[in-house]
Amino acid sequence: MTDTQWNGEPCAARQITATVADNTAFPMYWARPFVGMRRKAVEVEYGGETFYLDDEAGEGWHKVTHGGSPWLTHSSLTIEPDSVEPRADAPDQIRFARRFVAIIPDQPDIHGVQFPSGRIIADTETGLTAFLTADVITADYAGAVIHWADEENTDGR
Repeated sequence: MTDTQWNGEPCAARQITATVADNTAFPMYWARPFVGMRRKAVEVEYGGETFYLDDEAGEGWHKVTHGGSPWLTHSSLTIEPDSVEPRADAPDQIRFARRFVAIIPDQPDIHGVQFPSGRIIADTETGLTAFLTADVITADYAGAVIHWADEENTDGR
């Protein structure tokens, strides 16, 4: 595992991808042209906070693996909640396929597997179906809620 630091102190950090969200607190938000797009990023957990650094050119990972000094530049990202995915090209990270069930009102449940690439194969009413991401399922099926096998289920199902 790679040692990571923020401001010279140990922190938890991992390379991810995430969907960029707008940040209306900054009228000139540098990432506004990328809103809605998936970008390489670094998720940093430090001092009880979680925040995100752009890593499209490797600068975010460079910062946290070289002391996290304020003198090393970075660009902060605001991301869409629940859009974080581990990066397939990240060192020190083993990625596994994830099982899920999509519960859809008044329709049979969809059971499937999301591969490390983010792509999905699911068993639907019409047979095995491929989806680019889990977001496509929730967009295509009104009221669909996805429950991941590796996450705690909070709705009692």
